[in-house]
Amino acid sequence: LKAILFSLCPVVIFSLKEDLFHNVRPMVRLSSLLVSSLIFIYLHQGPWPVIDLPILQGALSTTLGIYLFYPIAITAISNGMNLVDGVNGLCAVTALSILSSLLFLSHVTLDVTYMMMIIALMIFLGVFLIFNYPYGKIFLGDLGAYVLGLLSSILVILFYARHPELPTWGAALILIYPATEIIFSVIRRAKKRTSLHKPDTDHLHMKLFTF
Repeated sequence: LKAILFSLCPVVIFSLKEDLFHNVRPMVRLSSLLVSSLIFIYLHQGPWPVIDLPILQGALSTTLGIYLFYPIAITAISNGMNLVDGVNGLCAVTALSILSSLLFLSHVTLDVTYMMMIIALMIFLGVFLIFNYPYGKIFLGDLGAYVLGLLSSILVILFYARHPELPTWGAALILIYPATEIIFSVIRRAKKRTSLHKPDTDHLHMKLFTF
């Protein structure tokens, strides 16, 4: 838990500055996410989940593979969580869904330590949702969305590392929504040749909201 909290420091500093002053460039925020992810990888030192990919499994278990794959994955999920924060309650409910899945798996595997930590996070999110949905009396901002993305992805990684008997494709399913959001956003903007850093209203949740 101390390693997780310490690794959050870079992204907390820059995303809070962005929320307060709106003067932090997207590449700086992206870099802070990568730095936070790398700090966690360095402090944690394993064990790591066994990736169920026959070709890449060996490469992803090496030190180089770990330092390449996990920071990119954590950063992508965190960005995905920030993208879905365009409608009141959506980002928090997405995080609640991820935590609920982990809570169920923790119950099945009798991982009491994980259950207590996840329940505490879910209580915080529940209180937040009371004021955020539907009228938006308070907001997550970049700070909240990025932190939820980092926490969600890190907790999934740690859980599957603690329980190698579970197939790691389950981790991909748990994180499928923010992962899908970031993948399709990159593809859509690459096709339109628009900047990856500028916000738009072409996300699925924004279309549903405006409809």
